[in-house]
Amino acid sequence: MINWVLKPYVLESYRQLAESLKTQQRIMGFMRREISAFIADQQAALERSLASIGEIRTSAQELRGLTQAVEEIVKAIESVPRIQMPSVQVPKGVLDAITLSSRFHELMLGSIAGLSSSYYPAEEKPVPSKASDHPLIKRLKEVAPGPKTWSDYEKLCQDILSFCLVPPLLEPLCEESTEGGLHRRDAIYHIPHDASGFWEYVKRAYNALAVIVEAKNYTGKLPKDQVVITSKYLGSKKLGNFGIIICRDGLDDSGKKEQLDRWLHHDEMIVCLTDGDLEEMVGLKLAGHDPEHVIDRKIRELRSAL
Repeated sequence: MINWVLKPYVLESYRQLAESLKTQQRIMGFMRREISAFIADQQAALERSLASIGEIRTSAQELRGLTQAVEEIVKAIESVPRIQMPSVQVPKGVLDAITLSSRFHELMLGSIAGLSSSYYPAEEKPVPSKASDHPLIKRLKEVAPGPKTWSDYEKLCQDILSFCLVPPLLEPLCEESTEGGLHRRDAIYHIPHDASGFWEYVKRAYNALAVIVEAKNYTGKLPKDQVVITSKYLGSKKLGNFGIIICRDGLDDSGKKEQLDRWLHHDEMIVCLTDGDLEEMVGLKLAGHDPEHVIDRKIRELRSAL
């Protein structure tokens, strides 16, 4: 039995809780209508595209704006003040609904991010500074391709990526073995939990907890089997579906086909960076721009090739 002295306060607390839940329901209803309208528009666009055997080419900037709008709605829900009330047992169904609502937000933001072929607008092309005289690039040009300098190339690629991307990425874990010791990943760059900007996009769009990096000091273009090896480290039950291969001269035709296949049929995004790309990233860093522009452009080129 509730003490009669406390009963009015408990009833008032329940009333406030009911009003708060009604407010959240109205906000969720608005969000569902907006998302439903968006999905309907996308389905209509897809049907028109299939009828003309074309592709859906949606502006990345518009999608990013939509993502920001959804995030604002989520913030509005989260801004509903917490109610100070006596300790009472909130019904389990209400608690389950709150948990599902939070999960729904995450899934929808990830789905919307995944629709965008890139993070930065395609027309945004920052100009890098000259990087050929930078010590890292000088060392890169001094390392000869081939097995004899394989470890030197791996270490140098890690130094360049760390210079360009840490922070916001965390310091890399290098030469990590998978369980059982069957495979070794050159470096793992974990994405911070509170990542924003480009890396938040990668985290949501590719279900990535980290970036798996492999450097391959081949004398020629990389064949298909090297892409397959990198793909073994990716997966939704591992560290995610985002990896980077660094090599001297890019992929050969079989490697490019496998790269497309990993994305089209396995949702694995494997970006290939060359020595020239690394030099451009260093140049962007020196110019005060985001080196991630280079990675983003590679993602857009791969997805546009489908």
